[in-house]
Amino acid sequence: MAEPSYSMDEQAIDRGTFKFSEVLSALSFVLDMVEGQPEGHVVRSCFIGMTIGERLGLAEEQRSALFYTLLLKDAGCSSTSSRVAALFDADDFEVKKTLRTTDRSRLSESLLYVARTVSPGGKLRTRARRFLTVGLEGRRANRRLVQIRCERGAEIARLIGFSEETVRAIRSLDEHWDGSGYPDGLRGEEIPILSRICKLAQTIDFFYSAFGPVQAEEVAHARRKEWFDPVLADVFLAEARAGSIWENLANPNLLHAVSRLEPADRVLAVTPERLDLAARAFARIIDAKSPFTYRHSERVADTAAVMAEYMRFPAPAVRDQRRAGLLHDIGKLGVSNRILDKPEPLISEEYILRPATQTTS
Repeated sequence: MAEPSYSMDEQAIDRGTFKFSEVLSALSFVLDMVEGQPEGHVVRSCFIGMTIGERLGLAEEQRSALFYTLLLKDAGCSSTSSRVAALFDADDFEVKKTLRTTDRSRLSESLLYVARTVSPGGKLRTRARRFLTVGLEGRRANRRLVQIRCERGAEIARLIGFSEETVRAIRSLDEHWDGSGYPDGLRGEEIPILSRICKLAQTIDFFYSAFGPVQAEEVAHARRKEWFDPVLADVFLAEARAGSIWENLANPNLLHAVSRLEPADRVLAVTPERLDLAARAFARIIDAKSPFTYRHSERVADTAAVMAEYMRFPAPAVRDQRRAGLLHDIGKLGVSNRILDKPEPLISEEYILRPATQTTS
């Protein structure tokens, strides 16, 4: 049997000529799907957040930590998908998509959101019963879901080897300036500065993608001193008034522009070890999508590597087999939990892939 050749790409990895951030940026597109967001949400949020960080004059070390916080902010998103689908009796993608533009701190808006979202297509009695269930769960369920998501995201960042500043920032991502956020109810400057920037940046993109620039600016102004640090909101609004930020977000080459925002003296090169960590971390994200697949990808990876070793593949090929095993189910992140967790046989319509969400032009 001929041994697999060592490709030019592998040689480039060994020389450290690829950025690790480019790997994470590419993988972030599957996180956009899990969150029910248009393709490129994480990348756009990263551009917004890094622009704010630059205007604030953050030190290089902080800007580096912010950069990876923004790229990995949704690392815990799959861990709540099954619970969300079960609680709302609805497609988890749709629940999450509309949730992100709902102000849950306002009772009327929250109740209207629940009424529109629960048990779509169900009978009135079924929807009323589910509405009551979600209403009774209320804040307790919301706090628990946010806690699971934030803790899992922080765990993933730590697994890949990022700084505790990035880990803490991801854990506190859903805190609000006025203390009404989760999981710890932090207030004002108790919230890490990187979390405050990230919260603002992602919310801006939620509204920009759904409704356009005008509403994105309006939400930054309306939630100033409530969700957002007023200084950060003012920095963003000044940038938005200058006009270039919206033009940049619509740029088809935004991914390359974001890559250049990583502080030059803090660039992390791709190494085989970092690729292994990223593959293992995303395997955890993949398997968290459904409660029935705990550590499934790791077991597949171990089996694939053992088989490759038995067949006397060279070490680089064995390593590739392990990575392939870890990531083999990555497409599952684009499947609704109403299908993944359904106890009955699927009907014909459920075998049809849902259309990809389009970005705002």
